[in-house]
Parts: sequence; C-alpha cells; structure tokens
Amino acid sequence: MFMSDGHSNINRHNTIPQAIKLRQTDCVVVVFSIGTIIGWDELNGIASDPIDRTIYVVGSYRQLPNIVDELRRATADGQLCHCSI
Repeated sequence: MFMSDGHSNINRHNTIPQAIKLRQTDCVVVVFSIGTIIGWDELNGIASDPIDRTIYVVGSYRQLPNIVDELRRATADGQLCHCSI
C-alpha cells in the first residue's frame, strides 16, 4: 500500500522506477492519494494494473473513512500478495 499527497517530494526521478521494481516482485501496489492536486501520471506509474482497482483518491484525511470498504475489498480479495522489500 502506498499513500501519497499526490506528488513525489524527494528523489522524484526514482519513484516510478522503484515502483516498477516492487511490482516485479509480484507485489500488487495499491495507491491512496490524499489531496486535491494529483499527479496522475505518477500515480498511474506507481500503481499496479488494473489501475481502476488500485488507485484511490480522497480530497482530505477526513474522507479516508469513506473508502474503508473499498480498501478492505482491494486488500482482501485474494489478488494481493504478501511481500516485503
């Protein structure tokens, strides 16, 4: 699970290559972005396919409870592996 404010702030050039490396280990990367300024290209490059099931966006931290059920489905449907890097 990857949580973001919508944009990389440190080592931006490494973000997508590192996400690709992680996905190559058979991990599924689910992205949660919080905020209103979203770097969609970057989020699409981080998240696993299909991105319509692995990218979740809310406008503020207060809205996180609104996506709890979606998070449960995304992480409990048997499609995600357990890995550590």
